[in-house]
Amino acid sequence: MLHYQISEFIAPVNESPKSNLSQDEILKGNLEDFLYGVGGNRDEPKNIAGVSAISDVASVIATTIRLVGSVQNVFTANSWVVGGSVKLSSLALSVSSSIRTDFSRISELFPFSEFNPYFKVFKDQVEALDPRLLGMYKLTHPLNQDEWAETVVELNNFVSEIRKRANQAEFIKLMQHRARNTNKNQSGLDAYIDKLFDCYPRLLVVRVDLSYQAASVLASGKSISYKEVNDHRVKLLNDIRYRLFKDSYVGFAWKLEYGLMSSLHYHLLLFLDGSKIRLDVRVAKIVGEHWKNVVTCGRGRYWNCNANKTGYGVFCGLGMISYNDKVLRGNLRKAASYLVKCDYFVRSAIPADRRTFGKGIPPNRTKSNRGRPRKG
Repeated sequence: MLHYQISEFIAPVNESPKSNLSQDEILKGNLEDFLYGVGGNRDEPKNIAGVSAISDVASVIATTIRLVGSVQNVFTANSWVVGGSVKLSSLALSVSSSIRTDFSRISELFPFSEFNPYFKVFKDQVEALDPRLLGMYKLTHPLNQDEWAETVVELNNFVSEIRKRANQAEFIKLMQHRARNTNKNQSGLDAYIDKLFDCYPRLLVVRVDLSYQAASVLASGKSISYKEVNDHRVKLLNDIRYRLFKDSYVGFAWKLEYGLMSSLHYHLLLFLDGSKIRLDVRVAKIVGEHWKNVVTCGRGRYWNCNANKTGYGVFCGLGMISYNDKVLRGNLRKAASYLVKCDYFVRSAIPADRRTFGKGIPPNRTKSNRGRPRKG
């Protein structure tokens, strides 16, 4: 189990991404995808070390956000109790617990990931602490009241430095930049989908999650490279557009993500002309099998989301959707939001200047008065 409050993990100050998803849904999508991967077993993740480390990361971020949102001294000298123990507030307990996080283990498991600016701020300040404070015993059982009073000064200075860094212009600018990127992608994808409906009275919406067989990664002795994954995506989309569904294809959107179980993988949304093609489950299977057997030469695997619509509950935005169906179009917007949500993990596995999201070019046709797409 992950020990965190989801809303605390991703409710950073100075960051206001606009999304069709709630903050809880964004984090849940990130963590589930990272821990379990494409079509993974949600009940029993196999990488226990990774799960534990991500739980620690979540706790550190939640603690840092609480610190930044508070103003009072977190540690007080009168917390010392006769007998050599201390009685700490809830926030002080969270801080002392986060200080004792095994950051070296997290770095070993995720050597290139900073996860979130709040995590980095806390980690950097821990590394600047007196090493004697990093042991649990001194934080909870000081030798005497004088030692605790000295410790309180150091810990409150630690807290003040975190607050100071989180309120610096550079940090605020970074958080605002992240929010702008998310907002830009969200607005762009929403407008793209609306434009498709302006041109086509019905869209067949298909989602396929595309990844790689674990055995193929192990056999190669290394993870699938970004270049391979990118080349595979380009080939798949070209095949879909010009071969598999050349008469019905109208658009796409994709998101590249990274997970413990699935390494680099894609979430792919396809939009087909609903007046020319039906049977969305079959379409998704054709795409998945082509990815598995042709594009990746047997190394790939896939998850047919259209064949598992019940997993999306009442908010399913897949299958045949008419332009005048407000409910299903709203559900589609929500489903599409998972492709543009803030991502905490993929940057640890790809070059910094590479894209993790893409969509097609909006069509320039307009809908006819009879509700059917114009020719030409």
